[in-house]
Amino acid sequence: MHYYIITGASSGLGIETARLLLRPDQHVVSISRTSPISLVRQAEQTGGLFTHIGQDLSKTDELPGCIDRLMEVIAKSSVQPTSVCLIHNAANAAPFKHLDRHTLDEISASLNLNLLSPVLFSSLWIKRVQPLHVPKKLIFISSGSAEYPMAGMSLYCSAKAGLNMLVRCLHMEQRGLPYGVQVAAVDPGMMDTPMQTAAREAREEQFPSSAFFRQSRDNGLLRTPESVAHLLVQWMSDPASWSEGKRDTIHKL
Repeated sequence: MHYYIITGASSGLGIETARLLLRPDQHVVSISRTSPISLVRQAEQTGGLFTHIGQDLSKTDELPGCIDRLMEVIAKSSVQPTSVCLIHNAANAAPFKHLDRHTLDEISASLNLNLLSPVLFSSLWIKRVQPLHVPKKLIFISSGSAEYPMAGMSLYCSAKAGLNMLVRCLHMEQRGLPYGVQVAAVDPGMMDTPMQTAAREAREEQFPSSAFFRQSRDNGLLRTPESVAHLLVQWMSDPASWSEGKRDTIHKL
């Protein structure tokens, strides 16, 4: 049984990736605040295994308990895992405004979800899956925002840049270990997701770049989450994507 754990699988790229991975020999575990009902129905129809773990990932103090629930799902299965893959997809770029206009609560919530939560979750997950002598993959959904700064998105850009560096460090730490975790980040490019909608609809006096996001949509530059999910699953399944000889761990779809 192949296990795929996806954070933020209730919409956008997360839910579309989960749909493609829901197959009879695979168990998809969604971790998000809301349960993706359509995935529950799909699993019932196709025979794929699906489990939802309700968790607000910005509440970092609850992550150890969330990991416990995740590992219980694997432990209670009558079929031993043949591989495990964790995909960090959950993120939120809003609210869009200059750093000095954020409240302290907004700053904490943004950095907790976009940076601290995936860092802590990854640390806990790596420790718990170490005894499993099966292939393990850890994938972070990155963004062009990790490389290209934009006024009004300082928190999101900084978090994504931090995760890219984390991926590079983890790759070095895990490389060569017996049954070590294969680590990579994937930049999916610009997609028409709820996050893009929020950026387009942001007030221009607070976020002048909202015009850029509207133009990107109007000029047909946004890919659909469905099309990107197909590229992601194809990339994940390609052995060449995980070659030990690869020097970089940040990939663009």
